[in-house]
Amino acid sequence: MSDADLDDLSALDAQAPLGGEILGNDAQTLKQIRRRSSPITKVVGLVIVLGMVGMGIWAYLHNKAYDARMDVFAPIADMESAEQRDAALREVLANAEFKDVRERAIMNLGHDEDTAAVPLLIENLQYEGTVRRSAAWALARIGSPDADQAEARLLEVLPETGDIDRNQVVWTLAVLGAQDQAFIDALIDRFSEGHLQELDGFDDRIITRVLGIERLSSEQLTNHEIEGVRVLTAHALSEAGGEPVVAPLSRMLTQELAREGDAQSAEVIRATAAGLGRTGSPNAAEALFAMLSSHEAMNDTVMDALKKSTAATELIALLGRATNDTVRRDLTRLIVDSHDRRSIEGLTALLTDTNVEIKGMAALALAEFGERSAAPVLLELTAVEDDDDLVSSSLEHLRYVASPEITAQLAGLLETHAFRKSAILLALGATGDPGAARYIEPELAGHDANSAARALADLDHDGAFRTLLAKVVRPSDTDMTAFNAAQRSLVNEELLALRRAAIMAMGYYGRVDAVENLMEVVEDENDDYELRAKAAAAIGQVGTAEQIATVLNKINDATLSEAARRYYVQALWQRPHRELNAQLLDLVGNAATDVDVRRAAALALGYAGDEGNDARLMSLLDDEGARRHAAFAVVLGGGEEAVRKLVGILAEDRDLREILQGYVENNENDWFNLLTTHHFESGAIWRRLRAGQILREGDADLSYSYSWLKTIACLRTGWNGVGGIRPQDARDKLWEALEGEDIGRRELAASVFGDLPELGLLLRARDEGGEMGEVARSVLDRGRR
Repeated sequence: MSDADLDDLSALDAQAPLGGEILGNDAQTLKQIRRRSSPITKVVGLVIVLGMVGMGIWAYLHNKAYDARMDVFAPIADMESAEQRDAALREVLANAEFKDVRERAIMNLGHDEDTAAVPLLIENLQYEGTVRRSAAWALARIGSPDADQAEARLLEVLPETGDIDRNQVVWTLAVLGAQDQAFIDALIDRFSEGHLQELDGFDDRIITRVLGIERLSSEQLTNHEIEGVRVLTAHALSEAGGEPVVAPLSRMLTQELAREGDAQSAEVIRATAAGLGRTGSPNAAEALFAMLSSHEAMNDTVMDALKKSTAATELIALLGRATNDTVRRDLTRLIVDSHDRRSIEGLTALLTDTNVEIKGMAALALAEFGERSAAPVLLELTAVEDDDDLVSSSLEHLRYVASPEITAQLAGLLETHAFRKSAILLALGATGDPGAARYIEPELAGHDANSAARALADLDHDGAFRTLLAKVVRPSDTDMTAFNAAQRSLVNEELLALRRAAIMAMGYYGRVDAVENLMEVVEDENDDYELRAKAAAAIGQVGTAEQIATVLNKINDATLSEAARRYYVQALWQRPHRELNAQLLDLVGNAATDVDVRRAAALALGYAGDEGNDARLMSLLDDEGARRHAAFAVVLGGGEEAVRKLVGILAEDRDLREILQGYVENNENDWFNLLTTHHFESGAIWRRLRAGQILREGDADLSYSYSWLKTIACLRTGWNGVGGIRPQDARDKLWEALEGEDIGRRELAASVFGDLPELGLLLRARDEGGEMGEVARSVLDRGRR
């Protein structure tokens, strides 16, 4: 065949009759089918066709139902009542066709801990895979006793449960406190394999409760080849506590130390050491100290573990059995850092210790507690020649334990320790001895005039008050005009220092008699800029509500100089006066008011922590012109509703986010640094802390931790200004809240202790138990994880 023939394919049709015979055409084929088909064949064919059509329809409807399967949850999400929501979820679960619908309904019911769903959850344990696992998880969430009826069914499905789902079934049985031997075997198996600790809600206390000390002490667990299992075993034994766990923990420690190279686990050593320390047992001390003496490199590891797990009372018991100076020093430091007042007796015993470092730590800690028994030792330590830090700290701490009995000795230190006069003067002021004034007053002319003036104010010395008050106002024949440091005259340097000290002392004296003189300074156009600002602040610190109202009038007085009005702003936020809140709110909301005035008014409102301001502040948050300043007040002392509204606004207002964070974190001024005893007495501090907590939680996308962190920093360092609170006093106030009846304050106090951090006080609360112990334990567990 030629190439031309190949181009005409129709030729092949004519020359290939076999092709027609093989393939045929449609008409011929149908005729052959009709000839060969019987009536039965036709019926069977029809049934098949109908079946295929039915299957198609079923598949279509099934796919349509599958695609829309999650639609049942849409109306449930909009239900306001938890009861309605859970009832609807139970109905969905009872009628669910698809596995993932069951799973979603179960998870939501478990999240809500819906006890009414228990029978349905038990029924769904029959389904293998994720449904059974989810049902078991939900039952664990509900817990005992409400889910106890599920125990029998869980034990039935346990043997037939696959490896992955088995972990959750076993854990749920543990939560319910099952004691069936088959379950116990399974629990030990799962625990030994290290599978349980990754489960939601895992708690080694449950392992301790179910397995008990005897099972946990088995060689199978204490010497397990997997490090994670040994760590968990040590934690579980530590949780049981007491003398019975000393032997197994000691054995674990010995076995771990015997391991070589990478096989040895520092975490196991840390966990066992912590557990031994917590028992406070002499036998525990022997094992622990034996390890320290033979493995000096582990000293830091053990001390860190003790810090995180062992309260001061147990540490003191260990200290009494220690002989190594390094160990004794480190244990003393842990006791001191615990800030636990139960350690006072033990620390007092150390005041006669031959080790100067240990004696010094004990004396300083007792001084923080206000224990005057430390005063003689502190005076003794001021003579130490080779430790300047200890000498300085001793002088500073004498202020906390000063009394008239040591006035003469303190006065002598002014001569022998002239380079540390500031601390000595403040200690003299704290003696409460009127006779101390004669040692302090001469120092008003020296380099430590500020400390001398404050010491006289602490004495509340009347004669010194009149002397200092006379120094507040500028001498009429002296021009001290200066709007910055460069404009100051060196001729006025001594007078400037003395007047600065006098003005600051007025705030510490707290006498309203000084307000008139202080106002004269603020309005004096020929005076120093710093003195005018400090005078305004002092007015805020001592002024009555009526006097601060006068300040408000002066700020709005157009006839007064702009500078004077600007300085007066400092008076508004030093001390809250709730009687003035309405006027301050008006200032915040008035767009025509100077921005500095609005900011000061907002700070005053925030520090007031008055729930009566919340409604107006929320309204001001809606005003873009007032939003920034209203946010300042809300961050410092707004109620929950106001703070949550601010969270919503911050999510949309990027400029406000940046401005607010910048102001709160700024350390160039004290706008967000104040922390006074009044803030605790009025309860304002709890509103501030709760506001910071809500901001830190944020919303689904953004959170704002800076406010909480700022308040934590203030609590950690205290405030040294007028009415300020010392760190130890703040800790005492927080402890009162932790052991108090107010649940909200208790939880806030525990969270604060966790972030300061004050582990020693949390450990004390844990050991004292009750509701306080539970919340403390929760914070400690979060920290450990």
